[in-house]
Amino acid sequence: MIGEILEVGTSYCLSCRADADYQIIDMTGNGDRMDRQWLCPANHRDTHVQDEYKQYTWEARRKARKGED
Repeated sequence: MIGEILEVGTSYCLSCRADADYQIIDMTGNGDRMDRQWLCPANHRDTHVQDEYKQYTWEARRKARKGED
C-alpha cells in the first residue's frame, strides 16, 4: 500500500542533541522506492545518526554514563 509504514526505529539528531524516531515509508506500494522520515523536534533531515555512530545512540550514552562496556 502506498504510504505504508514499513519500519519504525530510533536515531539521534546531532542538531537537536536529542533522541528521535524515524519511519521508513513505502512510496510506491510495491517496495520499489522507500523514504525515511525523521521525526525529531525541529524536523532536521540531514543530521541524524544511527548504527554507524554508536556513541550517539541512547543505549551507548546510557552505558557511558554508568561506566559499562
